[in-house]
Formats: sequence, structure tokens, C-alpha cells
Amino acid sequence: MKNINIDDGREAIMINGDPNRVIYVQASDFNIKVRARQAQKNIHDLLGELDKANPENEEAFADILEDIDKKVREQINFIFNSDVSQPVFGACSPLMSLKNGMSYIEAFLDAILPELEKIAEKAAKASEKRINKHAGKYAK
Repeated sequence: MKNINIDDGREAIMINGDPNRVIYVQASDFNIKVRARQAQKNIHDLLGELDKANPENEEAFADILEDIDKKVREQINFIFNSDVSQPVFGACSPLMSLKNGMSYIEAFLDAILPELEKIAEKAAKASEKRINKHAGKYAK
């Protein structure tokens, strides 16, 4: 079978050095920052709902955890405009607590948001360079 490769500008980011856990960022998607900001707010609100939940009612609390887990994953997928929650979290809950006391989702956002910023800056510079090259011949 023939294969063609098209450089669509996606940048690969490996999670915890595991080649089976790779997410892709579309570098030229400048709206990713807008979606990230909105998703971050939504996730913050979801974590606030979790704080209000009563863990003494185990069945209701389990339902709340399941619902928030699903919504957090949807928000992460919303940021990247694709299913990245699976390689990021796998079977683990994004709500699980890590050794440092942070939730998995908080640690992921703290790690990925600066990377998204770097990727967006790099793409913006490349775009500006192309625009200047082509627009320069029309400038007087």
C-alpha cells in the first residue's frame, strides 16, 4: 500500500517519555489558546463542584466523580480539537491526586499550557515571516 506524508504542521508532544502516549498540537491553530483559556475556566468550575460534593453519600459521590471525570476529559479534548484525553490520562482519572498533592488534571495543565504558548509563538513567527516575504513586494 502506498503512503503519502503531508506536513500538516502538527507538533508531537510525548507524555512522561512514553512513546505510546503522544498528543499532537496543530501549531497554526491560533484558537487553541482561546479554547485552552475557556477549558481551564470550565475545569476550575468542575473542580469547584467536586469540592462541594458530599463524599458520605457514596453512590451520589461516585456519580458526581464519574460525571466530572467525563466533563474534564471533554474539556481537554476541546482544547486540542481531538481525543487527547486517552493518551494523557489513559484509564486513570484526571481527578486523581498525585504525590505532590495536585490533581492529575492540574499537573497536566501546568505542564501543557506553557508548551502551547511556545508552539503558538513559533507558529506566529513563521507566519509573520511568510507574510512579510510575500507582502514586502507590495509595500512602498
